[in-house]
Amino acid sequence: MMDNSIVRETEGVEPTVINRDLTSEERKRMTEYIVKRKAEIARLKKRREAAAAKRAAAKAADTQAT
Repeated sequence: MMDNSIVRETEGVEPTVINRDLTSEERKRMTEYIVKRKAEIARLKKRREAAAAKRAAAKAADTQAT
């Protein structure tokens, strides 16, 4: 999981921060993007867990067969 409290940059690179208020359209697009990414991440996590469970079941079946 990513730690959002620390920002690490390449040495010698200075970040540029533009501090301004977002328009309602920008807020809406950002919210839509975040919701979409969270759904994608949840899908991937579920897929990884299912694959791990399948591998564990196959390994258990292989162990019992031998």
